[in-house]
Amino acid sequence: MARSQGYAASSKSITASTTAIFSGNDLPLSVPGQTVVGLIVEHSGGSQNDASDVTRVKVKAGGSTIVDVTYAYLRQIIEHYSGQDPGAAATRWFIPLNRLGVDDPDFQDEAAAPIGAPLQLEIQLGASVAGSATLLVGWLLSDIPPKYFPMVIANPTNFAASATNASVQLSERGLIQAFMFPTPASNPPTRHKLVLQGITRVEGSEAMLQAREEMQGENSVGTIALIDLDGAQQAAAIGTSKLECDTPASYSSAVEYGYLALRVQGG
Repeated sequence: MARSQGYAASSKSITASTTAIFSGNDLPLSVPGQTVVGLIVEHSGGSQNDASDVTRVKVKAGGSTIVDVTYAYLRQIIEHYSGQDPGAAATRWFIPLNRLGVDDPDFQDEAAAPIGAPLQLEIQLGASVAGSATLLVGWLLSDIPPKYFPMVIANPTNFAASATNASVQLSERGLIQAFMFPTPASNPPTRHKLVLQGITRVEGSEAMLQAREEMQGENSVGTIALIDLDGAQQAAAIGTSKLECDTPASYSSAVEYGYLALRVQGG
């Protein structure tokens, strides 16, 4: 296998509380022999311009969303699978679009951005961006024929406070590889449970789930933890897969849960 790296020669100026969009000629198209397996973001200029200013990251392929997470979730993914924490205020960071959790680059690049689907990267910015700030975007390409494309998604559950067995149904048609959950400093859920196709894959208190993450050789960073499911599994039809929680009295319904999944190219 061989990988190559490139970047968009022109940067984009950014301002506070806006969304920087890279699309069209800003980004390469995944084609056989040159599939996009990652995007690279660099902050430069400005008196305040780093990842702490990023409120959300989205990647769309052919108009369909394949990445939709906060930077906090993306940071945890990078740390868990690379062992390197880019930090809350990183000036450069990576968006993986290949298969995570395997060591061989040939197997990693079995997943890539959907072939033939134009990419769009959206970086939502907070109110703290100041000065002549810019963003520069690059990419990593692979010649490995991909079988899958990734889904990296986090959404609010809207669970009420003081809830018992609050649940949301899952219907992801891809293979779910990892489960991500919040670890707020105060008032975390008292119990998490993940059921896939009627089988409980994860259940326990936050401390118990963090212990499992530590057993996998990693630690949570920031306020997010990630558990690799040690083998991907499909969520399948609604009614057989769900996320369930018990929440404390001061729980925030805006808290998000996320997952990593693999979908078949062309599916």
